[in-house]
Amino acid sequence: MPEVGHNDADVEFVQMMIPHHAQALEMGQLARTRAQNPKVKAVAARIADAQGAEILEMSAWLERHGIEAPTAADLAGGAHDGDAHGGGGHHAMMPGMLSEDQMDALAAAEGHRFDVLYLQGMIAHHQGAVEMAGQVMEDGTDVRISEIGTDVAAGQSAEIERMKELLRQL
Repeated sequence: MPEVGHNDADVEFVQMMIPHHAQALEMGQLARTRAQNPKVKAVAARIADAQGAEILEMSAWLERHGIEAPTAADLAGGAHDGDAHGGGGHHAMMPGMLSEDQMDALAAAEGHRFDVLYLQGMIAHHQGAVEMAGQVMEDGTDVRISEIGTDVAAGQSAEIERMKELLRQL
């Protein structure tokens, strides 16, 4: 039986999810030095590990299909530099992406205030990713991308609940 292959929904999902995940990596980088609660630091590290690996997998998928991957300028980068944190341009329209002002506020916060802003922001960020994953599972045709969408939806839905509980405990 011939493979169905990918369609525009698959490509759009991957090209949007890479910078979406990159912003989460930037948020995690901030948590290393600004978070107070060890559980917030652990959540941030776990998210960074998972999403860093997914970025590599999605970039490789694009490369295998001869499709342009988002450039380094499109990605959120590791350090908050006041420039682009994935909050500008068309990325700002992605569900769950933090605005530049939100990223600035997060970068300026420390301790308990950072913990609260991080969890609130990451909950919204994950909700956006779950929305995007649901869309690709509905409209996409590539089996591997559908699997990634399923993993994103399941994993991040569970993390949302854990972060909501942690936020209540702060």
